[in-house]
Amino acid sequence: MDTKGSTISARQLGVLFFTYLTGSSIINIPGPIIGVANNNAWLSILLSWIAGCLLLTGMLYLHKRFPRTDFIEISNSLIGKVATFILVIILPLPYIIHIGTGITLDVGLFMESTMMSETPIYIFTSTILVVAVLTVMSGIEVISQMFALLLVTLLVFVSIVLVLSIPDYDFSNLKPLIPSKIKPVILGAYMSFSFPYAELFLFSMLIPFVKEDEQKRIPKVMFVSMTLNLIVLILVTTSTILVFGPFAGDRKFPMFELARMIEVQEIVQRIESVIGMSLIVGSFMKVTITLYVMNLFVVRLFNLRDSRLLILIVGMIFFLNGKASFTGIRKWVETVSYLGPMWEPFAFVLPLALLLAVSVLRRNLVQARSPN
Repeated sequence: MDTKGSTISARQLGVLFFTYLTGSSIINIPGPIIGVANNNAWLSILLSWIAGCLLLTGMLYLHKRFPRTDFIEISNSLIGKVATFILVIILPLPYIIHIGTGITLDVGLFMESTMMSETPIYIFTSTILVVAVLTVMSGIEVISQMFALLLVTLLVFVSIVLVLSIPDYDFSNLKPLIPSKIKPVILGAYMSFSFPYAELFLFSMLIPFVKEDEQKRIPKVMFVSMTLNLIVLILVTTSTILVFGPFAGDRKFPMFELARMIEVQEIVQRIESVIGMSLIVGSFMKVTITLYVMNLFVVRLFNLRDSRLLILIVGMIFFLNGKASFTGIRKWVETVSYLGPMWEPFAFVLPLALLLAVSVLRRNLVQARSPN
């Protein structure tokens, strides 16, 4: 893995960005958000997307002020190396470990609860992490090229399920369109902001990899990716509501349940394996990017020589943390549902907001001191 010489195009960054936001969220987002906001879940997702766009704007502002530099380098320039070390160790790094652990555990829990109930969870988590580690070692250029193909495959599978589910759609399930209470919508927006939109912070480490002559295209590409993600999430969430109505929020894996119900002339039926494959592919892509970024944080923070051994260590940390933190499915669901949304804004939004505030303050002070 070469963190110095690797470069990607702005379009490849867009593919990675869309992949990260969409990969596992199309499977995991609909159920919890519908459970909170009911049939107004689409509005919650829209509000969280707006908040995500504001966060992305702030991140892009920093990269415009400090071109071709990642979060660690920007932070070193603004608040110093010691403060950066303390900030990153306390806030982003622990939660990145939690994300990597959560993605792999979700795959294991999905496989155990739907397809292979007799197989231990660690078999699934270790397998996906081994593949992710090997993929990270190939470098960001190979990752971006490979993920473009996998992303198309995932979207095709999801589109097939949504189209074949049309006969089961009941549009009366969307009523009332205007929420009677705003609190559930806001709570749903907060949850969907925490996952996936607050996680765009991780791309503050990947933007410098874009070729110098394509740096100006980054804002457009990333906002287009976010907009496409919004469309996909709203389509998937709305389709789930149309089919399951008030019971949609009780479904743990709504898209998987949706695929189970498909039956076309007794020829096409029970195609849930397609969605199962989509979940695995999406989670694999997301944990690979998380692993790559985690490795970058450690390398930059400790000023280490980039090594393959470090990637193996990070992958092992994800695996061992999963073994240590998983004490049962109910406890894990509580952790993801309550601790995650409370922790993530502090882990990702707070560091970015701090650097933004310092950057703006310094700029204003310089302008105030400069002669007219």
